[in-house]
Amino acid sequence: HFITMQAWSSATHQNRGMLLGNVWMILSPLLDGLMFFLIFAVVLKVNRGIDNYPAYLIIGILMFSFSSRCITSGASAVHEGRTLMQAFTFPRAALPLASVLRQTISSIPVVVAVVVLVLAISPSAISPYWVMVPLIFLMQAWVNTGFALIAARLGALLPDMRQLLGYLMRLLMYASAVIFSLDRFADAIPGSRPFMEANPLFILLTMYRDVLIYDKLPDPNSWGTLALWAMGTFIFGIVYFWQAEVRYGRRS
Repeated sequence: HFITMQAWSSATHQNRGMLLGNVWMILSPLLDGLMFFLIFAVVLKVNRGIDNYPAYLIIGILMFSFSSRCITSGASAVHEGRTLMQAFTFPRAALPLASVLRQTISSIPVVVAVVVLVLAISPSAISPYWVMVPLIFLMQAWVNTGFALIAARLGALLPDMRQLLGYLMRLLMYASAVIFSLDRFADAIPGSRPFMEANPLFILLTMYRDVLIYDKLPDPNSWGTLALWAMGTFIFGIVYFWQAEVRYGRRS
């Protein structure tokens, strides 16, 4: 109950005091996507050899940002929750879990914006496979949770990690084929292709693109690999975070 209420309150009150209020939850990602579309598709006329590159880029940027926000907010969750830890006794894992749930709630309008923008760019792209988007989104949230729990312990016990994480996320962005195709990155680093193809964020973005742009079902192997990543990181994250439970209050 604490996790749900804390996440919902934070997500729905982040734009309090603004004239448009929670309208910004969907307006902001729409404007972000529109900006990338104008810069890359209209001004620069870039395609990088990728079919429907504007939609490819919008999906990559906006959906990768969901994972990036979950992981970085998870890394800061214990530090930001030190007042709560001093006042109440509760499982410390509730802090990173609440931060992930908050980002997940806030990202639902982002998914809506992605669908609207893809439809605006390619009206003919709509297909029955679009119904799989919510399932892919839930899988992404599950993967994010495991990584956020790992980042939460690292961020709590190694404060410098909260600064380094921004650079690591930018590196991960390129390794996830957010802007460039996998071929371009893998060809530049011999031997990196198998690791990049196993990257869960690359798999997720590929699945989004398959159903939203390329009108095809994601590779069945992708579902299996993603499920293994989700279960593995979540179980490891819970155990890894819990092992340092007694240290968080002292260090915060």
